[in-house]
Amino acid sequence: MSGGTALMLMMKAGVLRPSRLVNLRRLGLDQIKLGAHGELQIGAMVTLRALEKSPLLKGWRVIAHTLRTLSNVRVRNVATVGGHLAHGDPHMDLPPLLSALGATVTIAGPKGRLRWRATS
Repeated sequence: MSGGTALMLMMKAGVLRPSRLVNLRRLGLDQIKLGAHGELQIGAMVTLRALEKSPLLKGWRVIAHTLRTLSNVRVRNVATVGGHLAHGDPHMDLPPLLSALGATVTIAGPKGRLRWRATS
């Protein structure tokens, strides 16, 4: 289960009672940077608020505008891009936006990397 913000809400409601939780904060996936070709690279652990406020979004103002419409500031301060995408809630605004922008998602694990290119 991913998406710690949603996970915590489900735990508070008594819907989910996991026996273990794993904190991913120390994996170094909380960076926002520009790639070699000017593409925006967003780590899975970047909070929605950090992305919204990033000066690197000047070329992608639609992302910052969309993020301001998601939830409230308290949630955006803790909710992450990776959790937002992994949670799979059809009401989320970020996945369709990233798809419309032609975003590429790279998922890395112990057996390698998988790249997925969004198409609209």
